[in-house]
Amino acid sequence: MIVSLPYPLRTDTRVPTRSLYTPRDGKFAGQTGYGYRSIETFVLSADALVTEPAKLTEFIQELPTIENTLNVTKILEAGRKSLDEGRVIVL
Repeated sequence: MIVSLPYPLRTDTRVPTRSLYTPRDGKFAGQTGYGYRSIETFVLSADALVTEPAKLTEFIQELPTIENTLNVTKILEAGRKSLDEGRVIVL
């Protein structure tokens, strides 16, 4: 579902971490941006689980989970620590 909302004509920003998408026909055009896609995937997946609980196994394989997020965080943390301390970190 794509929702069209009025969008201001201003496309610049003084906040470097904020993305402003170029409007199309005066309407918001950021539906394919990372945050919007993540929210859409979450909502659609949650809805699918209500009617098809067996899909949980499929979603664990395809979607980010706390388990694989923690593993990646451990790797990144070990890399940072290794650089800071000048030594090998064993996980």
